[in-house]
Amino acid sequence: MNLYFFTVEFGLCRQPDGSFRVYGAGLLSSVAELQHALASPEKIKRFDPDVTVNEECIITSYQNAYYYTDSFEEAKEKMRAFADSIQRPFGVRYNPYTQSVEILSNAQKITALVRELRGDICIVSSAIKKISAQDSTLDVETIANMLHTGLQVNERSPQSTSGGSSPNSEHHLSPKHGK
Repeated sequence: MNLYFFTVEFGLCRQPDGSFRVYGAGLLSSVAELQHALASPEKIKRFDPDVTVNEECIITSYQNAYYYTDSFEEAKEKMRAFADSIQRPFGVRYNPYTQSVEILSNAQKITALVRELRGDICIVSSAIKKISAQDSTLDVETIANMLHTGLQVNERSPQSTSGGSSPNSEHHLSPKHGK
């Protein structure tokens, strides 16, 4: 709750010139709180999820602290890293189509997600082919490396070590092979 509160509701982005831009809805909807935040530089702190998670959320007056990142992308990456550090026996994913959080708790759910991602990758692949035929500045190798970097999966699964193989096994996916 606190991380949501201090980002989505009260988040700031520091600009290259040192000024701040607001993305938090709570600050955008309250001129008085925005003025309070920007007039109190000692209350503006760099966003660190491990620290921010312990900050008190105040709903009846102004916040004791406001948190910033250098970009909205940095805030998202820090949130992802923090979420990944939480010990739990399953994975989670935000589904923008259903606007919900999905719990990836078994092979069937992971396989369904991989199939969905493969469909999206096919769309991206088709677009890359079309655009690269017209635009020589498109760096296809960098895009392929971006896809590959995100796939840090062991190539062997319990099924492959026991000699068994499933036709639905998804652990051999590799963007290099286009499978």
